[in-house]
Amino acid sequence: MAGKRTAVGWIVLGVIALAWIGDDDDPPRDGRVQQVKLTPQYSAPQPLVSPPVAEPRPTPAERTLYTTARVNLREHPNTQSRILTTLQPGTSVRSAGTDGAWSRVRTTSADGWIRNDFLSPKPPRSEPQAFYAPARPAPPAGRSGQPVREPYVGTCDCPYDRKRNGHLCGGSSAYSRPGGRSPRCYF
Repeated sequence: MAGKRTAVGWIVLGVIALAWIGDDDDPPRDGRVQQVKLTPQYSAPQPLVSPPVAEPRPTPAERTLYTTARVNLREHPNTQSRILTTLQPGTSVRSAGTDGAWSRVRTTSADGWIRNDFLSPKPPRSEPQAFYAPARPAPPAGRSGQPVREPYVGTCDCPYDRKRNGHLCGGSSAYSRPGGRSPRCYF
């Protein structure tokens, strides 16, 4: 029974509220005209303005870049993708955009991806490379300076030995480097 009383009470309250709200629009009953100052409570509906949407970045104009080292041109922007070709230092490429740490580039022979670390906007300096022959160490005092043995290939114990590529070991030999081993190379 209490539930019905509550429901009836809400209905009565709703009717009274509607009557009270509706009375404001009716003219006064005594015949007088009531002057009402209208104040805009609501402005005209404004068009909905959506927040600015991030538009896709325009692709930067292609620009010429240069490789700074011997670098692999890859099919996709990751180190696990297939290598299309290997470019030499100073090779000019056309950049067609970036993806994180990688640049999409075009060469005369292929299109692919190179890490940005290996690209430079400036061409490499073209200085003639000086050839420096390794200095032959002076033979120790009391020795003739003649080799003890014939040169070996693939070991760089003595300066007259040869590397696997055929070049002399010279200053990179164990004999020429301070510290470490000191093999006997000369009489």
